[in-house]
Amino acid sequence: MVGWLQCCSVTGCVVVVGIYMASLGGTHPRVLAQRREKITALPLYHSGHLRVKTTGTKVFAGYFGELRGSTIFLYTDEQIDTYCHRLKLQGLTGMELDPSSSRRGPCTYILSLPDQTISLQVDSPDTGEKWRGFIMTVATLQIPSQLQLLPGQTLQLQEVLDQERQRASLPITQSPSDHTPRPRLHMTHGNSEPPVPPGFHKVTRQEAERMLIDSPEYGEVILRPAAKSNSYALTVRHKGSSGGMVLRHYKVRPRDSGFVIDLKNTPVSGSSLHDVLLLFLSQTRQYLRPHIRPPTPDTDTYDTSIA
Repeated sequence: MVGWLQCCSVTGCVVVVGIYMASLGGTHPRVLAQRREKITALPLYHSGHLRVKTTGTKVFAGYFGELRGSTIFLYTDEQIDTYCHRLKLQGLTGMELDPSSSRRGPCTYILSLPDQTISLQVDSPDTGEKWRGFIMTVATLQIPSQLQLLPGQTLQLQEVLDQERQRASLPITQSPSDHTPRPRLHMTHGNSEPPVPPGFHKVTRQEAERMLIDSPEYGEVILRPAAKSNSYALTVRHKGSSGGMVLRHYKVRPRDSGFVIDLKNTPVSGSSLHDVLLLFLSQTRQYLRPHIRPPTPDTDTYDTSIA
Protein backbone atom coordinates (compact mmCIF):
# COMPACT_ATOMS: atom_id res chain seq x y z
CA MET A 1 0.00 0.00 0.00
CA VAL A 2 3.00 2.31 0.36
CA GLY A 3 3.06 5.00 -2.28
CA TRP A 4 -0.64 5.25 -3.11
CA LEU A 5 -2.05 7.18 -0.14
CA GLN A 6 -1.25 9.71 2.53
CA CYS A 7 -3.66 11.25 5.00
CA CYS A 8 -4.50 14.23 7.18
CA SER A 9 -7.67 15.78 8.72
CA VAL A 10 -9.19 18.96 10.06
CA THR A 11 -12.38 19.00 12.10
CA GLY A 12 -14.26 21.82 13.72
CA CYS A 13 -12.44 23.38 16.64
CA VAL A 14 -14.60 23.81 19.73
CA VAL A 15 -13.08 25.23 22.88
CA VAL A 16 -14.54 22.48 25.05
CA VAL A 17 -13.09 19.81 22.76
CA GLY A 18 -9.69 21.50 22.85
CA ILE A 19 -9.70 21.66 26.65
CA TYR A 20 -10.79 18.03 26.89
CA MET A 21 -8.05 16.90 24.53
CA ALA A 22 -5.45 18.97 26.34
CA SER A 23 -6.45 17.29 29.61
CA LEU A 24 -5.76 13.95 27.94
CA GLY A 25 -2.39 15.06 26.67
CA GLY A 26 -3.55 15.20 23.02
CA THR A 27 -2.70 17.85 20.45
CA HIS A 28 -5.16 20.72 20.04
CA PRO A 29 -7.21 20.41 16.80
CA ARG A 30 -6.02 23.83 15.64
CA VAL A 31 -2.38 22.82 16.02
CA LEU A 32 -3.04 19.56 14.16
CA ALA A 33 -4.72 21.47 11.36
CA GLN A 34 -1.78 23.84 11.02
CA ARG A 35 0.75 21.01 10.98
CA ARG A 36 -1.17 19.03 8.38
CA GLU A 37 -1.64 22.05 6.17
CA LYS A 38 2.10 22.71 6.31
CA ILE A 39 2.97 19.08 5.54
CA THR A 40 0.57 18.63 2.64
CA ALA A 41 0.69 22.22 1.28
CA LEU A 42 -2.86 21.71 -0.04
CA PRO A 43 -6.28 23.18 0.86
CA LEU A 44 -8.64 21.04 2.93
CA TYR A 45 -12.06 20.34 1.37
CA HIS A 46 -13.55 17.41 3.28
CA SER A 47 -12.64 14.93 6.01
CA GLY A 48 -13.98 11.92 7.90
CA HIS A 49 -13.44 8.27 8.76
CA LEU A 50 -12.89 5.87 5.87
CA ARG A 51 -12.22 2.19 5.36
CA VAL A 52 -10.00 1.46 2.38
CA LYS A 53 -9.26 -1.66 0.36
CA THR A 54 -6.77 -1.67 -2.51
CA THR A 55 -6.29 -3.99 -5.45
CA GLY A 56 -4.88 -7.31 -4.23
CA THR A 57 -6.06 -6.96 -0.62
CA LYS A 58 -9.04 -8.80 0.89
CA VAL A 59 -9.89 -6.72 3.97
CA PHE A 60 -10.62 -3.06 4.61
CA ALA A 61 -8.27 -0.94 6.74
CA GLY A 62 -9.62 1.95 8.81
CA TYR A 63 -8.22 5.49 8.51
CA PHE A 64 -9.07 9.08 9.13
CA GLY A 65 -9.14 10.70 5.71
CA GLU A 66 -8.77 14.24 4.43
CA LEU A 67 -9.44 15.41 0.90
CA ARG A 68 -6.84 18.11 0.18
CA GLY A 69 -6.67 19.44 -3.34
CA SER A 70 -7.12 16.40 -5.59
CA THR A 71 -5.51 13.99 -3.11
CA ILE A 72 -6.95 11.96 -0.22
CA PHE A 73 -4.52 11.82 2.72
CA LEU A 74 -4.96 8.97 5.20
CA TYR A 75 -3.99 8.85 8.87
CA THR A 76 -3.84 5.81 11.12
CA ASP A 77 -4.93 7.96 14.06
CA GLU A 78 -7.01 11.11 14.23
CA GLN A 79 -4.39 12.71 16.51
CA ILE A 80 -1.41 12.15 14.18
CA ASP A 81 -0.22 15.07 12.07
CA THR A 82 1.68 13.03 9.45
CA TYR A 83 -0.21 10.95 6.90
CA CYS A 84 0.68 7.32 6.26
CA HIS A 85 -0.73 7.00 2.72
CA ARG A 86 -2.12 9.20 0.00
CA LEU A 87 -4.43 8.56 -2.93
CA LYS A 88 -3.99 10.82 -5.95
CA LEU A 89 -7.26 11.25 -7.82
CA GLN A 90 -5.88 12.52 -11.13
CA GLY A 91 -7.15 10.34 -13.93
CA LEU A 92 -10.16 9.07 -11.96
CA THR A 93 -12.65 7.70 -14.49
CA GLY A 94 -15.49 6.75 -12.18
CA MET A 95 -16.78 6.35 -8.63
CA GLU A 96 -19.63 3.87 -8.50
CA LEU A 97 -21.65 2.49 -5.61
CA ASP A 98 -21.00 -1.20 -4.99
CA PRO A 99 -24.28 -3.05 -5.75
CA SER A 100 -23.87 -5.10 -2.57
CA SER A 101 -23.97 -1.97 -0.36
CA SER A 102 -26.78 -1.52 2.12
CA ARG A 103 -29.26 1.33 1.71
CA ARG A 104 -29.13 2.12 5.43
CA GLY A 105 -25.86 0.75 6.74
CA PRO A 106 -22.26 0.98 5.53
CA CYS A 107 -21.83 1.51 1.81
CA THR A 108 -18.86 0.95 -0.48
CA TYR A 109 -17.75 2.98 -3.50
CA ILE A 110 -15.46 1.68 -6.23
CA LEU A 111 -12.91 4.22 -7.53
CA SER A 112 -11.51 3.47 -10.97
CA LEU A 113 -7.99 4.89 -11.43
CA PRO A 114 -5.59 4.44 -14.36
CA ASP A 115 -3.39 1.94 -12.51
CA GLN A 116 -5.68 0.34 -9.94
CA THR A 117 -9.13 0.10 -8.35
CA ILE A 118 -9.75 1.39 -4.83
CA SER A 119 -12.71 0.55 -2.58
CA LEU A 120 -13.83 3.22 -0.08
CA GLN A 121 -16.31 2.27 2.62
CA VAL A 122 -18.23 4.75 4.80
CA ASP A 123 -20.83 4.39 7.55
CA SER A 124 -23.94 5.55 5.66
CA PRO A 125 -25.24 6.44 2.19
CA ASP A 126 -25.50 10.15 3.16
CA THR A 127 -21.84 10.23 4.18
CA GLY A 128 -20.90 8.37 1.02
CA GLU A 129 -22.79 10.82 -1.19
CA LYS A 130 -20.86 13.73 0.34
CA TRP A 131 -17.54 11.99 -0.30
CA ARG A 132 -18.60 11.16 -3.86
CA GLY A 133 -19.55 14.76 -4.54
CA PHE A 134 -16.25 16.18 -3.30
CA ILE A 135 -14.08 13.47 -4.89
CA MET A 136 -15.68 13.67 -8.33
CA THR A 137 -15.62 17.48 -8.27
CA VAL A 138 -11.88 17.76 -7.61
CA ALA A 139 -10.98 14.83 -9.88
CA THR A 140 -12.98 15.92 -12.93
CA LEU A 141 -13.15 19.68 -12.25
CA GLN A 142 -16.90 19.65 -12.61
CA ILE A 143 -19.79 18.99 -10.23
CA PRO A 144 -21.51 15.62 -10.88
CA SER A 145 -24.95 16.06 -12.44
CA GLN A 146 -26.74 13.56 -10.21
CA LEU A 147 -26.11 14.16 -6.51
CA GLN A 148 -28.50 13.81 -3.59
CA LEU A 149 -27.20 16.74 -1.54
CA LEU A 150 -28.74 19.72 0.23
CA PRO A 151 -28.51 23.16 -1.46
CA GLY A 152 -25.89 24.32 1.03
CA GLN A 153 -23.72 21.29 0.31
CA THR A 154 -23.97 21.95 -3.43
CA LEU A 155 -22.77 25.52 -2.83
CA GLN A 156 -19.80 24.09 -0.96
CA LEU A 157 -18.96 22.00 -4.03
CA GLN A 158 -19.12 25.11 -6.22
CA GLU A 159 -16.64 26.89 -3.92
CA VAL A 160 -14.33 23.87 -4.02
CA LEU A 161 -14.62 23.71 -7.81
CA ASP A 162 -13.68 27.38 -8.18
CA GLN A 163 -10.72 26.97 -5.84
CA GLU A 164 -9.46 23.85 -7.62
CA ARG A 165 -9.79 25.47 -11.03
CA GLN A 166 -7.80 28.43 -9.82
CA ARG A 167 -5.20 26.16 -8.23
CA ALA A 168 -4.86 24.21 -11.47
CA SER A 169 -4.57 27.46 -13.46
CA LEU A 170 -7.92 26.91 -15.16
CA PRO A 171 -10.48 29.63 -15.93
CA ILE A 172 -13.01 30.14 -13.14
CA THR A 173 -16.66 29.94 -14.17
CA GLN A 174 -19.56 31.60 -12.41
CA SER A 175 -23.01 30.20 -11.91
CA PRO A 176 -25.81 32.27 -13.53
CA SER A 177 -27.04 33.46 -10.12
CA ASP A 178 -23.59 34.49 -8.89
CA HIS A 179 -22.55 38.00 -9.93
CA THR A 180 -19.89 38.42 -7.26
CA PRO A 181 -16.45 39.14 -8.80
CA ARG A 182 -14.06 36.24 -8.24
CA PRO A 183 -10.26 36.37 -8.21
CA ARG A 184 -8.56 35.77 -11.57
CA LEU A 185 -5.31 34.06 -12.39
CA HIS A 186 -2.38 36.34 -11.57
CA MET A 187 0.19 36.68 -14.34
CA THR A 188 3.69 37.93 -13.60
CA HIS A 189 5.62 40.17 -15.99
CA GLY A 190 9.28 40.64 -16.57
CA ASN A 191 10.87 43.77 -18.05
CA SER A 192 11.13 42.35 -21.58
CA GLU A 193 9.53 38.94 -21.19
CA PRO A 194 5.93 37.87 -21.90
CA PRO A 195 3.57 37.24 -18.97
CA VAL A 196 4.16 33.82 -17.42
CA PRO A 197 1.53 31.63 -15.73
CA PRO A 198 1.85 29.80 -12.39
CA GLY A 199 4.01 26.76 -12.92
CA PHE A 200 6.79 28.85 -14.50
CA HIS A 201 10.20 28.57 -12.85
CA LYS A 202 13.50 30.11 -13.89
CA VAL A 203 15.43 26.85 -13.66
CA THR A 204 17.57 24.70 -15.93
CA ARG A 205 16.52 21.40 -17.48
CA GLN A 206 18.35 19.45 -14.77
CA GLU A 207 16.92 21.61 -11.96
CA ALA A 208 13.38 21.13 -13.28
CA GLU A 209 13.84 17.36 -13.35
CA ARG A 210 15.09 17.39 -9.78
CA MET A 211 12.12 19.50 -8.62
CA LEU A 212 9.62 17.07 -10.15
CA ILE A 213 11.42 14.04 -8.73
CA ASP A 214 11.84 15.45 -5.21
CA SER A 215 8.45 17.20 -4.84
CA PRO A 216 5.79 15.52 -7.04
CA GLU A 217 3.02 16.64 -4.68
CA TYR A 218 3.26 20.21 -6.03
CA GLY A 219 2.47 19.22 -9.62
CA GLU A 220 3.91 17.43 -12.63
CA VAL A 221 4.51 20.19 -15.22
CA ILE A 222 7.17 22.94 -15.12
CA LEU A 223 7.35 25.74 -17.68
CA ARG A 224 10.92 27.05 -17.85
CA PRO A 225 13.32 29.02 -20.07
CA ALA A 226 14.94 26.95 -22.82
CA ALA A 227 18.63 27.01 -23.63
CA LYS A 228 17.88 29.07 -26.76
CA SER A 229 17.14 32.73 -26.16
CA ASN A 230 13.46 33.80 -26.21
CA SER A 231 12.31 30.17 -26.16
CA TYR A 232 10.70 28.06 -23.46
CA ALA A 233 10.28 24.40 -22.57
CA LEU A 234 7.94 22.16 -20.62
CA THR A 235 9.41 19.53 -18.31
CA VAL A 236 6.81 16.88 -17.51
CA ARG A 237 6.75 13.95 -15.08
CA HIS A 238 4.16 11.26 -15.76
CA LYS A 239 3.55 7.54 -15.57
CA GLY A 240 4.88 5.53 -18.50
CA SER A 241 3.31 2.52 -20.20
CA SER A 242 5.31 0.14 -17.99
CA GLY A 243 4.07 1.80 -14.80
CA GLY A 244 7.30 3.64 -13.94
CA MET A 245 7.71 7.42 -13.83
CA VAL A 246 8.98 9.13 -16.99
CA LEU A 247 10.44 12.62 -17.49
CA ARG A 248 9.84 14.34 -20.82
CA HIS A 249 10.74 17.74 -22.28
CA TYR A 250 8.72 19.68 -24.86
CA LYS A 251 9.90 22.72 -26.81
CA VAL A 252 7.73 25.87 -26.69
CA ARG A 253 8.61 28.04 -29.70
CA PRO A 254 7.69 31.70 -30.12
CA ARG A 255 5.92 32.73 -33.29
CA ASP A 256 4.33 35.90 -34.63
CA SER A 257 0.92 35.20 -33.10
CA GLY A 258 2.06 33.63 -29.85
CA PHE A 259 3.64 30.27 -28.99
CA VAL A 260 3.47 26.66 -30.17
CA ILE A 261 4.42 23.33 -28.54
CA ASP A 262 5.98 20.91 -31.00
CA LEU A 263 3.94 17.71 -30.67
CA LYS A 264 4.25 14.94 -33.25
CA ASN A 265 0.61 14.59 -34.23
CA THR A 266 -1.16 17.79 -33.18
CA PRO A 267 0.96 20.86 -32.29
CA VAL A 268 -0.52 22.97 -29.49
CA SER A 269 -0.57 26.70 -30.17
CA GLY A 270 -1.88 29.76 -28.36
CA SER A 271 -1.60 33.52 -28.19
CA SER A 272 0.23 33.45 -24.84
CA LEU A 273 2.24 31.12 -22.62
CA HIS A 274 -0.79 30.89 -20.36
CA ASP A 275 -3.04 29.71 -23.22
CA VAL A 276 -0.46 27.21 -24.45
CA LEU A 277 -0.06 25.71 -20.98
CA LEU A 278 -3.83 25.38 -20.49
CA LEU A 279 -4.23 23.73 -23.89
CA PHE A 280 -1.40 21.32 -23.12
CA LEU A 281 -2.96 20.40 -19.77
CA SER A 282 -6.35 19.91 -21.45
CA GLN A 283 -4.76 17.27 -23.69
CA THR A 284 -4.10 15.22 -20.53
CA ARG A 285 -7.70 15.72 -19.23
CA GLN A 286 -6.13 17.55 -16.28
CA TYR A 287 -4.26 14.41 -15.21
CA LEU A 288 -1.15 16.62 -15.04
CA ARG A 289 -0.95 19.85 -13.03
CA PRO A 290 1.36 22.87 -13.06
CA HIS A 291 4.14 22.58 -10.48
CA ILE A 292 3.20 25.33 -8.01
CA ARG A 293 5.09 25.56 -4.73
CA PRO A 294 3.74 27.40 -1.68
CA PRO A 295 5.48 30.72 -0.92
CA THR A 296 8.52 30.49 1.32
CA PRO A 297 7.98 32.44 4.55
CA ASP A 298 10.37 35.28 5.28
CA THR A 299 12.47 34.11 8.23
CA ASP A 300 14.88 37.06 8.27
CA THR A 301 14.95 39.36 11.29
CA TYR A 302 15.22 43.13 10.94
CA ASP A 303 16.24 46.01 13.20
CA THR A 304 13.73 48.76 13.88
CA SER A 305 15.99 51.46 15.35
CA ILE A 306 19.29 53.15 14.55
CA ALA A 307 21.95 52.81 17.25
